[in-house]
Amino acid sequence: MNQQQREWNIFGHVLTTSDLSIYILMFVALLSGVASIWVGMIATILAAIAVLVVSILVVRTTMKHKVIRIALFVLEAFIGLSAIQGGILLLTGAFDQYVPVAWLAGTPFSDYTIPGLVLVIVVGGSALLAAATVFIHREWTVLVSVLAGLLMVGYEVVEAVSLDSKVGNVLPTVVGMQLLWLVPGLAVFGLAGYLWMREYRSQHYHIKHASHA
Repeated sequence: MNQQQREWNIFGHVLTTSDLSIYILMFVALLSGVASIWVGMIATILAAIAVLVVSILVVRTTMKHKVIRIALFVLEAFIGLSAIQGGILLLTGAFDQYVPVAWLAGTPFSDYTIPGLVLVIVVGGSALLAAATVFIHREWTVLVSVLAGLLMVGYEVVEAVSLDSKVGNVLPTVVGMQLLWLVPGLAVFGLAGYLWMREYRSQHYHIKHASHA
């Protein structure tokens, strides 16, 4: 990171320009994720763009653990709120014109009830649990974040395998929407995995080493 960046004193905390940019963009992403429940796709896309820029800035700056946890909180809140929104739309039939039931031919499901419930409870619930506990400095909270990222990625992979061959001309749109949630899921998995490697892996190594001594 460029050490010549301007420093900002915000509420008694000294932040570099990069730090301040990350915090502002994460705040925008979080607000957009909340707004997407009522506003819809435009707010979701805005949140996704903000999340992408945050990810780039985090990679380009020193990987401070505090910044990683804040980034995880925003990503997980975005995934959780978006998953709950999407699941509710599936359950209420609001997406029927965009995701016809005919696409489920050849899958174990006759309608979108089970996929919608999985999206709301499993994907959305795990992401919000991870967001709510990410600032608790315990190993299990980091593992919850790892799991939440995997569940988001897994859902999108299963969806792609099950549906993409049947969507016809709207395939580019469907793939774009899948990437909209796949990328944040991968980011959560990667950041949480990095955090676990830096904070807890060495503890397991020392315990294992001591047990063999």
